[in-house]
Amino acid sequence: PSAEASDLLITQWIEMRGHAGRGEQLFFSKANCSTCHQVGDRGKEIGPPLNEIGAKLSRHGLYEAMLYPSAAINHSYETYSALTDAGVALKGILVGATEETVTLKTEKGVLQELRRDELELFEKQSASLMPSGLEKILSPQEIADVAAYLATLRAGSGEPGGGE
Repeated sequence: PSAEASDLLITQWIEMRGHAGRGEQLFFSKANCSTCHQVGDRGKEIGPPLNEIGAKLSRHGLYEAMLYPSAAINHSYETYSALTDAGVALKGILVGATEETVTLKTEKGVLQELRRDELELFEKQSASLMPSGLEKILSPQEIADVAAYLATLRAGSGEPGGGE
């Protein structure tokens, strides 16, 4: 959708009352967020941990981050694609680099060390490793629930959950 249509959608969703407890369940199941994001010791650490995301982003910012993950990518989580001389294509987050090698963490959380002299292509991507299209998986109410859960995640907030 256009930026104007996106803002209208987000504005409508912000007006919905989300339930953080349901949002937490969705985060760790149907929404698939925990396959790449960690909250406390739950989930995988591929994308940034979200322990304090509720203190960092406004509700509007939470919706934007969930629905348009490529709009603002944290420098430490930029996606790179690589193609080896053998024809192996990989995409992941750069976690290490030396003069001889680069190490990517793939969307499955696997570390892949690649020799620079065996790379045909290695470049930073403009798209986030986080897929877009959450609105195709979740209903507007479920998105509001996940946003309500994320809003509860703050430093020292204890166990999140409950209503907003």
